[in-house]
Amino acid sequence: MISPFEFKSTHYLAVSVALFAVLFAAIFVLPDSQAATAASQPLLVMAPVPQAPGDQESDGVSAEDRYHTALLKGRDLAKQWRSLSLRFFDGSLAESRQWKDKWPELAKELAEHRPVLEQAAIDWFIEAKNPDDDLLRLVSAISAQTYDTGDLETTWNLLQKLKNFFPEENDMELQCRISLVAIKTNRFDYALDFLRRPGAKDAVDALGQLDKNMFLLCPIMARKWQREEELRQKELEADDLPRVKIQLSTGEVIFELFENEAPQVVANFINLVESGYYDDSYCHPHVKNIVVQSGMQNRNFNVPIDYMIKNESRSEDARDHFNGSLTMASLSSELTAPTAFAVTLSPNPELDWDRTEKDKISQPVFGRVVSGMKHVMALPVTMEIDEETQEQSEIKDVTPGYIEKATIIRKRDHEYTYEKIRRPQEKK
Repeated sequence: MISPFEFKSTHYLAVSVALFAVLFAAIFVLPDSQAATAASQPLLVMAPVPQAPGDQESDGVSAEDRYHTALLKGRDLAKQWRSLSLRFFDGSLAESRQWKDKWPELAKELAEHRPVLEQAAIDWFIEAKNPDDDLLRLVSAISAQTYDTGDLETTWNLLQKLKNFFPEENDMELQCRISLVAIKTNRFDYALDFLRRPGAKDAVDALGQLDKNMFLLCPIMARKWQREEELRQKELEADDLPRVKIQLSTGEVIFELFENEAPQVVANFINLVESGYYDDSYCHPHVKNIVVQSGMQNRNFNVPIDYMIKNESRSEDARDHFNGSLTMASLSSELTAPTAFAVTLSPNPELDWDRTEKDKISQPVFGRVVSGMKHVMALPVTMEIDEETQEQSEIKDVTPGYIEKATIIRKRDHEYTYEKIRRPQEKK
């Protein structure tokens, strides 16, 4: 016989409570007196949820109408939840068992409606000249969600408009958090302007060590970004660099490969993609907001690789690590692993070649994400970092995301050859 305590702590109850609380708190729970507070703290931590669908056909329906339709349905689901909750908790044990059967259906409907409401709210918020308080509170909560799940571009766009309705210039904590998003999306000048303001130092000092480090390295990254922007402009005009499409378990990503600066790494990568080596490869480890790696573990088989390639990070032409950089793991200052590549989720000059430290190992940047960065960020996080010790540990019971298929969609008209270097232990 199941006890009342065990019964009323079911998986369905827990899931439904979480879904309801996250989805409707900004609209139905917060009193008006707390609206400004919620909006001025948009980067609260919220539970990960399925990503909102991409651009959908509106069928001629305006963004405002789609938002209000989604909002009305959300409120209707909230009423159903309240009614179900009252009957579940206030009824007898037998009655509670009866209402328990409705949890899965309602939980599923809540989960499916959340991304619909979020996308409708974003679309209307971007268009609206005078958004009402309900919309402001909801978008504020959404900006927290997009930040937590790594969709930093959406977070930036929402915050840039949100701050116009809550222009508290003296709210240094809010300005600091917006500046942190700016750094993580390669908008270094914005963060440098913030750092010049009185009170900025105290706001930065209140952050965790990892975020604080981002501000400490900002001046260095800003100088490097000037060169990177010039290179990207030239590449845009030439429009001839190789490109790779990678279908992740979370969505499609397009990479552009820096053949000019890292020809050996790019040639090796293109050959591996064409051979199907990366198909069904796990994306692990994924350290939240830092890096996601792939090419080490295949879901179905392991193909032995018995060679190394040249580490092309130590040259005047070498590219630097920013948000969305494609980089190859290095074993020494001369050698790079041929298969293990990663995407950096934040700027990371620690991986660049430091000419003042002769023995420090640097990694070659051989490309960047052109589109689909939010799908990279949406991959399940498999590793976490302790804020105090800076040690990494694997998160238990998390299934990594994976590469479904990698395909070359463009390359230059020549053979992609490279030197295979024998592993050190094989040298005689």
